[in-house]
Amino acid sequence: MTQPTGDAYPAHVGASEPQQTAYPVHPDPNATPYSIGGAFSWALSKFSANAVGLVGGAAVHTLLLALGPAIAAGGAFLFADSFSIESGGGGTYEEFTDWSLTPGSYVAIAFGLLVTLLLTAYSLSAYIGGVVDIANGQLTTFGSFFRPRNYAKVLGTVVLLSLALALGSLVFLVGAVVVVFLFWFAIPIVVDRGVGPWTALKQSASLVRANFGESLVTALLVGMVWVVGNSACGVFVIVTAPIATLIAVFALRRFAGDTIAP
Repeated sequence: MTQPTGDAYPAHVGASEPQQTAYPVHPDPNATPYSIGGAFSWALSKFSANAVGLVGGAAVHTLLLALGPAIAAGGAFLFADSFSIESGGGGTYEEFTDWSLTPGSYVAIAFGLLVTLLLTAYSLSAYIGGVVDIANGQLTTFGSFFRPRNYAKVLGTVVLLSLALALGSLVFLVGAVVVVFLFWFAIPIVVDRGVGPWTALKQSASLVRANFGESLVTALLVGMVWVVGNSACGVFVIVTAPIATLIAVFALRRFAGDTIAP
């Protein structure tokens, strides 16, 4: 594991000694080199110790994130104009209703997208903040996953990432995959360190380049966990999302050379 230079992720202030907690003592992950097995084992251990907050938080945030699209879809339908069309021939006709979007529909869609953006930033800053508390060795409660950390900076990062994904998608989706891979640590960095969006993007790319192989394998594992969560109409996402987030924060801390609570 190589630590990056230049725009590298700096050493975490105050991360040298995890805080004392009431958690059971587990093998110290800081004493061994990073491994995907170690990341998964740590994530499962912390998931078991914080299951109520992690699962409950994931369930509530999942519902919150559905609100924006619901507003957009519902508003578009509510303000749309309807009209009847008859079709057929030979004495047989069918009548059906068609819909046409109006300016009010487009306003509703725009408002729904804005709500989606604001709630996405809130959910990420609050939920990842709770996982960072776990990484710091702090005892968490249900409310730990609903306190936003560095919200404005997370919002700015979400905007930049959305623009980067939109541009990357123009390159046969390959660009979007590259964007996700290079910058997948950006939001956890903002939550953990409080740096600005542009700095977080640079530090994320620096960490990924310096630990390319391990980052790739970890990203694939996180992707597989998300795929499992989205099976059965997303029923399992309230379990797999916490595990994926724990793995990502573990990898971030270890790639950066920071300590993490056993």
